[in-house]
Amino acid sequence: MIESAPDGMVVANLEGIMTLVNSKLEKIFGYASGELLDQSLELLVSSDTHAWNETLKH
Repeated sequence: MIESAPDGMVVANLEGIMTLVNSKLEKIFGYASGELLDQSLELLVSSDTHAWNETLKH
């Protein structure tokens, strides 16, 4: 179901580690098959967005 989705999709665990991504997401971000697995979601988030998110934690 995830693989046939028309959009990029990612599943991550509670620590923010990607456990499943579909090929559309890999194509959008320019990664080869499997390169995103076991990586942090932060890899897909721009540095501006990451900095903004950090300010929300304080």
